[in-house]
Amino acid sequence: FFQAEDGIRDVAVTGVQTCALPISERGNLTEAIRLFDLVLVANPEDAETRLMCAHAKLKRGLFRDGWGDFRFRHASPLAIRRHEVTTSYPVNGPPPSDRRLLVLSEQGIGDQIMFASCIPDLIADRNQITLECHSKLHDLFARSFPSCRISSARSPVAATKLREDLDFQLYIGDLPGMYRSEEHTSELQVTATSRMP
Repeated sequence: FFQAEDGIRDVAVTGVQTCALPISERGNLTEAIRLFDLVLVANPEDAETRLMCAHAKLKRGLFRDGWGDFRFRHASPLAIRRHEVTTSYPVNGPPPSDRRLLVLSEQGIGDQIMFASCIPDLIADRNQITLECHSKLHDLFARSFPSCRISSARSPVAATKLREDLDFQLYIGDLPGMYRSEEHTSELQVTATSRMP
């Protein structure tokens, strides 16, 4: 009986999740978030639902909760795992200061440019930064962030060398959760592109 009850519950949760995504895409974000939250009550470790909920919350302007859920993206079954991060900075902690950091690239070129709007905040906290990026962004980021060491290295040997003598590694997509969690700081303005020749 209990196994049957669990099976029914799983089907119901899957159905709610299936309904929530198109509702979110149609713009009814409040209802979508309510449905995503119902799924997460039943399964708090469901990383895929947390990621979908994160996108809905960010669109809705719920930046603190949205960026909080966004950190679950690496646990999603659809995530592309490019790096083994062994000395990661806690993304739910305060912004790092006076640290030697490797900021790892992730996602596409547009996402990297958007997230890079947080790099000046990281610099202002007196961090020594090695910034990894897509090779097409190397020159742009080097001009925009002259105090950072910029790397577009992709080989395993180069990646290992990057990680030497550093205090922490973190993904560039984790920066908005540290610096853009309030409504008045939520806009991810792309300042780097203004320096393109």
